[in-house]
Amino acid sequence: MLYSRRLDAVAHSATIEISDRVKRLRAEGRDVINMAAARPNFDAPPEVKAATIRALEDPQFSAYTESRGLLELREAVSRRLESDLGLRYDPQSEILVTVGQREGMFVALQALVDPGDRVLVPDPGWVTYRSAVALAGGEPVSIGFSPGDGFRPILDDIERGAGDGARTLILNTPANPTGTVYSRRELEGIRDVAVDSDMIVITDEIYAPFLYDGKEHVSPASLEGMFERTLVTGAVSKAWAMTGWRVGFAAGPAELIDRMLMIHQHLVSCPCAFAQKGAVTALTGTAHRVDEMVASYRRRRDILARGFRDLPGMEYVVPEGACFFFPAFPGIAMGGRQLAAEFLERAGLALTPGEAFGPAGAGRLRISFAATPEDLLPDVLDRMSRVLTALVR
Repeated sequence: MLYSRRLDAVAHSATIEISDRVKRLRAEGRDVINMAAARPNFDAPPEVKAATIRALEDPQFSAYTESRGLLELREAVSRRLESDLGLRYDPQSEILVTVGQREGMFVALQALVDPGDRVLVPDPGWVTYRSAVALAGGEPVSIGFSPGDGFRPILDDIERGAGDGARTLILNTPANPTGTVYSRRELEGIRDVAVDSDMIVITDEIYAPFLYDGKEHVSPASLEGMFERTLVTGAVSKAWAMTGWRVGFAAGPAELIDRMLMIHQHLVSCPCAFAQKGAVTALTGTAHRVDEMVASYRRRRDILARGFRDLPGMEYVVPEGACFFFPAFPGIAMGGRQLAAEFLERAGLALTPGEAFGPAGAGRLRISFAATPEDLLPDVLDRMSRVLTALVR
C-alpha cells in the first residue's frame, strides 16, 4: 500500500504515546507515576460542568454551531484577550474557535505554508510544531536556545532563518518543554526581525497564566508593528483543566482567519457545541480557580527544585513559567529515550524523552509537574534518586 510521502517527516506524538502506555501499565496493575503528561490533575470548575450539562440537554447544542464557533464564545475570547493581554479582536471576523489549540496551529500552517517553504520552529519545542509544518508541506528550521542561560532565544538563529527565506515563525512563551518566559526585550528583538523581513508569527500562549517569581507574560502581538502580522493561539485546556473538551481559539488578522476558516470547515465543520458553552463559562467567571492552580504549580516546582539539588548526574534550570523541568544528565552515557525507559522500568516513573522536542533535546527529559499532586513528589524524588544513583558512574 502506498502512503503520502509527507508522513516520512512526521512521527507519532511522543507525549500521547507515553500517556497511552501509562494507561495500559496501570490497567495491568503496575504502579506508575505519570510525569510525562501536561494534563492538570485538577478538575474542570463545577460551574463549567453545570453549564455544559444544561447545554447538552438543550437540543440546539446537540447540533452544529456556526463554523467560526459560537458568537458568545468568540466574544468571551475577545474580552479575555483584551483583559489579559491588552489585545482587541473583533469577534465577528478576527477570532476562530478551534478543536483545541493544536487544530488552530495546524490550520494556520495549512493556510500560510506552500510546499518547500521554510518555517522557523523552537528547538527544543512542543512535539507538534515540526509535524504540523511537515504536514503542510513545509520545512521546519530550528531556532536555538541557550541552555546555560535558561534557554533564552538565540536571535542570530532567527535572523539567519529570515535571511534564508523563512517567512513564518512559531513562538511559544511560556515555553514547552523548557519553562522559559521570553522577556519584553527579547521579544522586541524578534519583533524587529519579523517586521524587517515581513514575517508572520504564530504564537502558542496556552501557558500564559502560569508564571512564577514575578515574571511578566508579553504577547508578541501586543508589540508595536506586530498585531497585524501575528496569530495568537490558545485554549481552555490547561488553565481551566479542560484538556478533554477540545476547545481552543485563534485570533489574528481577518484575512488570515478567513483563510483558516476554509480549512477548518472542511476539516471539522465546527467544534463541539455543548463544550463551547462550557468554555464560555470558563472564560467569563473562573479566574480564581486559575490562581489556585498557579499557586499549586509554584509549590510543586519549588519542592522539585529543592529535591533535584541532591540528585546525582543531573543539571537543570528552574522554570520561570508553564509546568516543566527539562534537565540534562551529563553523568549518564545514554540518550533521552533510553533514559526514559530506565525510569519507567526501574521505578515506574513516566517521563518524556527530550528528543521528542527536537534535536536540541537529545539526552534530556521533560518532567511535567502538572499531573502530580504535592503529596506524591517526595515519592517521585525517591524514585529518581534510586535510578540515578544506579546509573551514574
